[in-house]
Amino acid sequence: MAIETQKFFNEAIQVNKETRDKEEEISEANKRLAEPFGNADLAAPGPVEVKSDDDFYNVNFATETVDEEIKKKILELFGSLEWNPISKNKNNVDHWVYTKRLVFKMSGTEIDTARFLPAGSRIFFLPSAEIFKGCIVHNGESKDIFLFGDPFSPRNLLTLAHELGHHQYDLKKQAGKFDELTGLDPDIAEILRSEREASLFALRRLWVALKKRPELKKDAITFLRDFAYKSYCSGGLVLYWQRRPGFDSFATGNDEYWDNWWADQEEENWHEENLTMFKRFQNSEFYDDWKNSGKNKNLVEEDDLLDSFLEWIDENETNQDFWKKYGSIFNLEP
Repeated sequence: MAIETQKFFNEAIQVNKETRDKEEEISEANKRLAEPFGNADLAAPGPVEVKSDDDFYNVNFATETVDEEIKKKILELFGSLEWNPISKNKNNVDHWVYTKRLVFKMSGTEIDTARFLPAGSRIFFLPSAEIFKGCIVHNGESKDIFLFGDPFSPRNLLTLAHELGHHQYDLKKQAGKFDELTGLDPDIAEILRSEREASLFALRRLWVALKKRPELKKDAITFLRDFAYKSYCSGGLVLYWQRRPGFDSFATGNDEYWDNWWADQEEENWHEENLTMFKRFQNSEFYDDWKNSGKNKNLVEEDDLLDSFLEWIDENETNQDFWKKYGSIFNLEP
């Protein structure tokens, strides 16, 4: 099957329209997300653990020394970028630190980079950067993720989850799980789709935790959609128009666009995937025992059961026995 690129451009127009008057809201959300929940000295290599005072956030990793060869590669990678954060003042290559594995928890929901990246991958931080950005690049068979700004902030945790989503998107695309793009400018549409899917991955993985803090959930959606995704929508449309001198009717908008997939996350895309997984579990021999255990006995509404189900999976994410028993039913890898 094939999917028309026009759908992505129509959605980009819609996102631009909806965010046109939200600059103040976006700015305030980004400020809240940039506030660190803890701090640590990253100058010397070794183990690092940072928790928020209420234990909602927990970050664990071990820093390693950035040697001269790595510094050279970093300079080659970012030296030509307009927003290069290592070209001025204190934001230089000597302030980078990296780790081969990072585990963070948000209200018990855990993301372990070792589970979502190929062997040999690394996560680099530039804590002294005055700008928050992130990117993921190929390093042979592995991937390197670069995060600019305070690593102990909700914004950088969301950015990290988003960058992990890019690798997961690449894997699914290679496996043929996404339809071929057809129509005008498939290269631009592909960028929009990859950014869209990366942010959806971040929300899927963290949704149970985000729902426990409504303001954080709202800020996360604002950041991922109205700020980050919107920037790609704007840039993509500008490039689209630049390729069509004299053609400006597209700028007036188009009534044929996808339903706003951010409007109700619980009924769209990623929620549907989780619901499908839950339905498979309901039809298994293990469901009755699960339903009659603990708090599940008193749950009736499907949304409440689904939330409990997802929490149960998150709680057992590193339990190999759990995955051996249930993994094939969930159709997820341990």
